[in-house]
Amino acid sequence: MRSIVVKYLKKTGAGSPLHPAPVGNRIFHTSLEFQTMSLDKRYLKSKPVCKVKFIAPEPLVERSKKIFLAGEFNEWDYENAPLRKQKDGTYATTIDLETGKEYEYRYVLDGECWENDYDADKYVPNTCGADNSVVVV
Repeated sequence: MRSIVVKYLKKTGAGSPLHPAPVGNRIFHTSLEFQTMSLDKRYLKSKPVCKVKFIAPEPLVERSKKIFLAGEFNEWDYENAPLRKQKDGTYATTIDLETGKEYEYRYVLDGECWENDYDADKYVPNTCGADNSVVVV
């Protein structure tokens, strides 16, 4: 995906901070073109499971000391799902999810602040008057 975005931006000259470049259903700026996506899905051929790697967006990493993942897949118990620093400097955790379903989730910063994923598959309203991120597998 990244190489497609880069080719599009170079070809059209779009993507400056003042002129965002639409690519599919996302908007890209040249300053963001090499940013990692926050969901990495790997479907297993042997069983109906998808290994989903949740990667915290950089702005969340900059604002917190510890990042956790809370969602329907862990009964919103974020303390058992900390994101760990990866070799590339990102913070991530991988969860095995049953395919054919949608799961609501949010990042929890320092055990206090609940934040959405900027690259979630979609968003749904929650009972607290905000939205939850959703991953579709």
